[in-house]
Amino acid sequence: MEAAVHLQVYILSFLMLLVLYLQLIREGEKLYWNHRLFKTLILSVIFCIVMEAIGWVFDGRPGQLSRVIGYTADVLLISCSMLPLMVWTLYVENLINNKVKPIRKTTITFIIILVLNAILALTSPANNLYFYLDENNVYHRGPWAILAILVHVSLFIYNFLLLILNWKRINKNNRTAMLLFLFPPLIGFSLQMFFYGLSTSWVGVSLSTLIAYIRIQSQTIKTDYLTGLNNRRQLDYYLRYKFKDSSDSRPFAGVMIDIDNFKCINDEYGHEAGDKVLAATASTLKDFFRSGDFIARYGGDEFVVIFDIKDEEKLEKRMKELQKKVLLYNQTNEESFDLNFSLGYKVFNPEENKTSDEFLKSLDELMYIDKCSKKIAAEG
Repeated sequence: MEAAVHLQVYILSFLMLLVLYLQLIREGEKLYWNHRLFKTLILSVIFCIVMEAIGWVFDGRPGQLSRVIGYTADVLLISCSMLPLMVWTLYVENLINNKVKPIRKTTITFIIILVLNAILALTSPANNLYFYLDENNVYHRGPWAILAILVHVSLFIYNFLLLILNWKRINKNNRTAMLLFLFPPLIGFSLQMFFYGLSTSWVGVSLSTLIAYIRIQSQTIKTDYLTGLNNRRQLDYYLRYKFKDSSDSRPFAGVMIDIDNFKCINDEYGHEAGDKVLAATASTLKDFFRSGDFIARYGGDEFVVIFDIKDEEKLEKRMKELQKKVLLYNQTNEESFDLNFSLGYKVFNPEENKTSDEFLKSLDELMYIDKCSKKIAAEG
């Protein structure tokens, strides 16, 4: 009866994580390391759940075959038990530091720990140091099991300090979810450590993974990692929605924004300065436009904003106000660069633009005209 209850819990956790994994595959984003790390997190938790489930099924069952299967499952489980929390740590570090790839130093440290842990797990059937099965094939912790517990505790502490020390650098929408991720596994591991027979550890990890997906990963797929704005994919989705929902009673406009002299800033001051320009542009746009307006990084140094507005006259006035906002930024800016925008904007007209691609192309053409007129004025 007890084994059946454990098995039901494992099956539910397994199915939940499998659904999340299939959803991540459907979403794609193979080029982003955070996406890869989150998929690795889910796979590692699934693997640990399966191994612990097998261990529970054969725990205390008589026979040599049960003993071999039990030892195999326990060795594989203990060898990989630290992996999910390590992958989560790399995931958090990447989100905090906006890294393209996992931090090398942390990765190497984790690999060394995993290898040493695997060696201890693999040799336990011979020396009983990490764990052992008694004559009745019942699992018991060995005298060195405390080492694995200390590593897990250290990882929890490291994650907690990582979040606290970098609190202001973390996207405010992700802070709570990152912190909450630690508590279900910590509670689950603690209960299972002190009350043998409970199966709460991987249930806690599964719950945290679900929370992280809902609150963090699903959002990172929709946002540009450098600016925190919506990405090109979300812009395409949003425009499709606006085109379906567009009517004379709810007219909307679009503006394409190109940062002037962005390449020169990159070449003269370096890519770090270029990143600051992109971040400053994103911040300026978020401050200027309303919370309900849709702002996206279109690609490179181009941004697109979609917002409701009635007519061209009001749109023209709004764009002049945006340029004043940029001028004010430059007057108070302490960086070595100034912000300057070329703008292409228009109110959507269903007679002129039948598709979202046509609408974006028309904005791009208008922006190019504005940029060329500036160059001609500067040369004249």
